[in-house]
Amino acid sequence: MISRGALIEAPTFELIDFDTSFERKTTLANWYGFSRSNYFKVKDREQFEAWVDGIDDLEILAENDGRFAINGAWYGGWPHARCDDEGDNTPIDLACELSAHLEEGEIAVLLQAGAEKLRYITGDALAVNHRGEQVSLSLDDIYGLAKTAFGGVPSDASY
Repeated sequence: MISRGALIEAPTFELIDFDTSFERKTTLANWYGFSRSNYFKVKDREQFEAWVDGIDDLEILAENDGRFAINGAWYGGWPHARCDDEGDNTPIDLACELSAHLEEGEIAVLLQAGAEKLRYITGDALAVNHRGEQVSLSLDDIYGLAKTAFGGVPSDASY
């Protein structure tokens, strides 16, 4: 019991800066990867270069004998959106747009692999021709292949 007139020490509170305290106390993992294409010929060099320049995080990796190779710089992966002057993102189908630039008979192969620390590892490959037809596969396809080949379902390679 506290007697009347006794001095009571008030608790003190520390102000928390929520904008920075979360970052300091929580570690979030990001996916980081690598991507590149094979070399392919394009119909119009200037239009192709303008198209690449119009997509953030897409770069011409190299040119060799009139053939181009591209790579993605979105955490190392392929970009999924185009940013306008107001900062708004518009989703894109990179392979579909790329196909419009391919010379007849050309096939572009887009490879991408990466990881979120070692929580999981991803890998994807997509091929697109000048008509926009696509085929693709993923490292995750191995689970279905293993089930078909061996009759069992392996555990996921992740935690």
